[in-house]
Amino acid sequence: MAKGWLKVLLAIVAIGLGYGVTQIWPQLRPEDPQETLWAVGAIVAIASFVSLHFLTKGGGGE
Repeated sequence: MAKGWLKVLLAIVAIGLGYGVTQIWPQLRPEDPQETLWAVGAIVAIASFVSLHFLTKGGGGE
């Protein structure tokens, strides 16, 4: 059961990272269209979720 809560927490952190990048991106590259901003945010969220998943995957009972 603890693994389920961990996945939810990882998803929330990953979405937060993706949102954070979408807030910073227009200051770095103001000429990019809105679709690029959404794509970058989604890619960062997915990549960070996968990275966090493998970082927290360790030895244990389950």
